Amino acid sequence: MSNATATATPIGEHSGMTLRDYLPRYLAERSLAASTEQTMHYSVQQFSNWHGSPVALDELTDELMNQFLLWMTKGRSLYTVRSRRADLMALWNDADMNEMCKHSPRRVKRIRITRDMPIAWTADELRELLVVCDRVPKWFRDTGIKQSLYWRSYVMAQYDTGLRMSDMLRVEREWIKPDRTITLI
Repeated sequence: MSNATATATPIGEHSGMTLRDYLPRYLAERSLAASTEQTMHYSVQQFSNWHGSPVALDELTDELMNQFLLWMTKGRSLYTVRSRRADLMALWNDADMNEMCKHSPRRVKRIRITRDMPIAWTADELRELLVVCDRVPKWFRDTGIKQSLYWRSYVMAQYDTGLRMSDMLRVEREWIKPDRTITLI
């Protein structure tokens, strides 16, 4: 028998339990990355702030969730909205499975994201950027690496791979194979 089933609270005995109260229980039953747990806490907090008070499990309805998602879409990235929806729906579905909600999620709006073509440097812009890289005259004190070579290789690697800066900076030397290819998952 799973932990969730063994510790389920029957309907009526959870009156007033909020998403914020339920979150630690949800997290305790899973092995999630610390960053994922932090994002879930933020999603619950943002939902509560929008609502004006912590949202009780009994208050969860499709209409309430859809109103929150509509509010979220104004001025925020759809990726952020989709992430908040996923966090809140995971909690609501789990609480519902444990018979702790009056309403089951049925018609909560899905967040569809259309992907636009990425904006990339033209060949002329890339050449101009490399010329600027080649003009950097200094050397890094700590490593003795010529800054112009560092910036040229950085720009070329980013251009060739399409990685974001944060992902580029996380690449470790061991990931680069002798044939100079990198495999990232």
